[in-house]
Amino acid sequence: MYRRFLSLVDTNDARAAAIKSPLLVDPTNKVAKVTGVLTLKKLKEEGSVAGLRLGMIMGEVVASWGKPPWIWSHCIDRLPSFAYEDAMLGFEGNCLKVIKFNTGLDMNMAFENGLTTKATIDEWIRVLGKPTERKGFGNGGLLTYAGPKGTMTLFFHYFHKDDEMVAIQLERPEVQPQK
Repeated sequence: MYRRFLSLVDTNDARAAAIKSPLLVDPTNKVAKVTGVLTLKKLKEEGSVAGLRLGMIMGEVVASWGKPPWIWSHCIDRLPSFAYEDAMLGFEGNCLKVIKFNTGLDMNMAFENGLTTKATIDEWIRVLGKPTERKGFGNGGLLTYAGPKGTMTLFFHYFHKDDEMVAIQLERPEVQPQK
């Protein structure tokens, strides 16, 4: 899969380009991939969700989720990206580095301990513990948790004085060179 991807995609071009080759994409694969009750502590500790885990190669991702409906030469974090109905996957080389999925109201996302996307940021902290980093800005904020297999970031938007979690991102940590 990766060799075919490289033969069809110019990842060095500064402009993002949509890849439409039927060798790489399946425009009919539009079923939500991240469903059921999500255990965020497990996401944080294992760096995995819905059959994918950080570090998988492109062929393994396609074997699990099928060919994506859309591929971009670079999108999420300026990485070559597979886009599914409810998730975006970023690859560093042939390795899955970023998994970002939407949790908006129309996604019917469920979480452990009865949490919903409408839970306050403080309620999320009560369940997950103190974050590694907490940022707030104009109309949103984020909580970041570092785990052994990756970093999990929860993205929030503020609507009418209420919090709403709109996305979760898992990112593989940078591999430090051996000294």
